Amino acid sequence: EPFMFAIMIAASASFATPLGYQTNLMVYGPGAYRFSDFLRAGIPMNIIVGIATISVLLLGWPLRL
Repeated sequence: EPFMFAIMIAASASFATPLGYQTNLMVYGPGAYRFSDFLRAGIPMNIIVGIATISVLLLGWPLRL
């Protein structure tokens, strides 16, 4: 089960591209953003979410019975 939760979070946490989420795509054109703008802000957010997810699953899962 923890692996399924990790895959679900990873699939929904796509911040590094404008195509990852509908709102990113909506502001991409009118905001005059470049693809690199999403990479610059999205990669650190993906790393933070990944570390938080793995930490919560490793620390919190054994406590569940």
